[in-house]
Amino acid sequence: MRSLIDFVIALDIPLDIALARRLLGLTDPPYVMQQPDDRYNLLTEWLRTYLSGGYRELYLALNERIFKHNDLILDGTRPVHELVEIAVQHIQQKRQSS
Repeated sequence: MRSLIDFVIALDIPLDIALARRLLGLTDPPYVMQQPDDRYNLLTEWLRTYLSGGYRELYLALNERIFKHNDLILDGTRPVHELVEIAVQHIQQKRQSS
């Protein structure tokens, strides 16, 4: 696969922000169509799995691996438009130097 990939960008998102974003994602469609009790159960189940079922460890392990093999690490707390601008600049620089 490595020969097919020209440029790797990693987003560094603090664990608490990643968790908050995931939980907010569970309140969006199609989950919002569920009954309130079902959504509550889904959220509590996800949090329990996060704490004791390996979600946290998986996230940390993936980040560690990804951050070792990339060309650019971006601060995932910055606004999307800033991230896009930075990424485009680095990709253009990479293309010019190739």
